[in-house]
Amino acid sequence: ESSGTRAERCRGRPARVIAMSLYGSGEANFAQGAVENAKAVSREYPGWVLRVYSSAGSEVTARLRAEGAEVVEMEEPEGIYGMFWRFLSASDECVQWAVFRDTGAFFK
Repeated sequence: ESSGTRAERCRGRPARVIAMSLYGSGEANFAQGAVENAKAVSREYPGWVLRVYSSAGSEVTARLRAEGAEVVEMEEPEGIYGMFWRFLSASDECVQWAVFRDTGAFFK
């Protein structure tokens, strides 16, 4: 149950989110892509946060957080359902703007 105003609940939370999904094992190239994108977002997109919905494990999570990403830890999905996690940002009441990207789509 939420209490307080939207402004109170959202204080300190990102309003501009670039969201990605990272799931599956043995996909090191996707994990590295997410880390590289976290670096680029921090550097090139002030006021935006890279949010990664991930089941990739603690090592990748730590690397992403070290580069400024927000990580939402998820349980390993069955099949391809993990690719849709990034769209969860659309239902976050604190997010005013959301962009949805693949981990392999690099920011320049």
